[in-house]
Amino acid sequence: AALVFGMPTMKSWQFLVFDIPAERLGDARTVRLTARVMGTRPNLAVLLGESGSWGNVVTGVTGANNSGQPQWETVTALLTRSDRSTMVTAAIGVDYNSQGVWAAIGEIVLEIDPPANSQPALSGSSEALFVPLAAIAPEQAAEAARLGDLVDASGYAAAAASDEIAAAAARLAQEAFNWQIVDNLMVVGPDTPVNGDDGRGFAMRLPQNAADAGILLARNDTDRPQSYMLRLSGDAAALVEPSLLRLIDGVPDLPHSLKADPVFEIGRRQTAALELAVATGDAAPGVYAGTLDIIPADGKFAVRSMPLEITVDPVRLPDVMPIRVYNWDYGAALDPSTRDLLLESRVNVFSIPFFEMDAPPADLGRIGEAVRALPGDGFELTIEVWFVRASGGWKPEYNAWLDRLTATLAEAGLGYDRWYLHIYDEQLHREFLDSARAIQAHDPKVRIFSDMLDRDPAVVEQFAPYLALWCPVAGHIGSPIFKDSFAAARATGLPVWTYACDAMPQQAPGGYRTLPWLAWREKLDGCSFWTARTVNFRTEPGKPNYGINYLDAAGNVIAGRRWKMWRAGLEDYLLLDLVAAKAARDNDAELARLPGRLADQVLAATADQGKVVAEARRQLLEALSR
Repeated sequence: AALVFGMPTMKSWQFLVFDIPAERLGDARTVRLTARVMGTRPNLAVLLGESGSWGNVVTGVTGANNSGQPQWETVTALLTRSDRSTMVTAAIGVDYNSQGVWAAIGEIVLEIDPPANSQPALSGSSEALFVPLAAIAPEQAAEAARLGDLVDASGYAAAAASDEIAAAAARLAQEAFNWQIVDNLMVVGPDTPVNGDDGRGFAMRLPQNAADAGILLARNDTDRPQSYMLRLSGDAAALVEPSLLRLIDGVPDLPHSLKADPVFEIGRRQTAALELAVATGDAAPGVYAGTLDIIPADGKFAVRSMPLEITVDPVRLPDVMPIRVYNWDYGAALDPSTRDLLLESRVNVFSIPFFEMDAPPADLGRIGEAVRALPGDGFELTIEVWFVRASGGWKPEYNAWLDRLTATLAEAGLGYDRWYLHIYDEQLHREFLDSARAIQAHDPKVRIFSDMLDRDPAVVEQFAPYLALWCPVAGHIGSPIFKDSFAAARATGLPVWTYACDAMPQQAPGGYRTLPWLAWREKLDGCSFWTARTVNFRTEPGKPNYGINYLDAAGNVIAGRRWKMWRAGLEDYLLLDLVAAKAARDNDAELARLPGRLADQVLAATADQGKVVAEARRQLLEALSR
């Protein structure tokens, strides 16, 4: 039998203490304490002292430590008393600052005035000691199975095997943190398994004036939360913005920048998603190399490093889109941070809603304010009038309001060709048709917007004379049910946009990236995603949480993960367009087929969708570099 104990923290202090009163010692001159002990480091002390109990003020201390070998050894302390009126204290144990040490005490012999040159009467047994794994490697106690034959079924291990266990525990400690660059369109979460670094690091190839983002998964497989620090170095660091994707509705979607605040935490046995956003801006063409380090706060874990390589091609993306891009922003042109984000992303259609005709925010002056805030003349507006559908259709008294609206737009510099009236949402019914007829009868120059197709192409043809734009939901394009209606809409000769809906954190990011590819393949005139509104941090259970972006504490917009994929998809469109233009200039039939072939591949991809997009982008850049 043995007394076994471990030191779980740097503040642990564990001693077996027994005090001998002065009365029992009498005139004894010497005291000898001998113990059969075992410990993993030379921190196990066998001590004698005078004047007080060990742990308090003790004088005349004498003692010795073990050798630190995981085997039984005899350690002796001999005290010559300096004051026969005081007590003697005996102690065997481990002091502060010994985290990770474990020790065992077997036999103990305490002698008063032992004969000179004598040896204590110990059995000297060399019987193997089996101790709880929790004493040898406390952090691995919960996963004893991973240590194989070193631990028995009851969680005990041979003390003699402590070196092997320590080595195995150290190996497991390194395996407790794992990381992996994954497909940037992959759906990830706290339980996503991480297979490990493949050694290739993080590499991205982009044109100038472009942005994209990769995903680095980092997993903490320990039984407690762990803190880490992310560090970037080298030339590539200037082009990379690292962020921890915080969970919203259980999904990593809200970027928290790690550039200014590089420390982050990963919960026990959880996976964190780190976003590596790359923006080339005006960076000169070339290869930018660097290193990404993740530094664990716990010193027993190794620092992990991976190479970074950002390649900037000698191709500059245009600042404007050749098609219309719209996000149902609901007045974002009046908010500087949201407006800037939309403009940086090349959005060129903005919306102003009117919920009530005569009450805020139905202030026509907001239109002039919005137009003045938008640069140049390359944008359009949609005026969404919710009060029409709420009141059962267009009323004659609305004509005066419409006249004031058109006059206000004209004063702001927007003619009829720069704005649309959006009176019904995702509906084609009799009330919409009658309202459109009434509006056109009053002012035939007003352009009316529709974001719906009917399954019956005859309904499409019935509405066509009163509309200026079709914007069907993306799911209707290519659907057998809407095939004839879509063909009928195209046959009207009106512009055709498309849009995707129900933007929420749980939505897979792939749809945001690939929608512009659909617009390019189908040769559409516009591409839209509802909505640019910001996600609520807190929502009631069961209620949808719509939005793509977020707000910081100051009310400034933060681009969410899905928005960055939407923006990157728009830039994919620009690359497709540039290659098509090059093929036309060079009269290159083979090159002319490349964009369409790549679009088919991207839109057909289900697994590894991000890798398919990256390969398509690589081929487009190669084509432009030739």
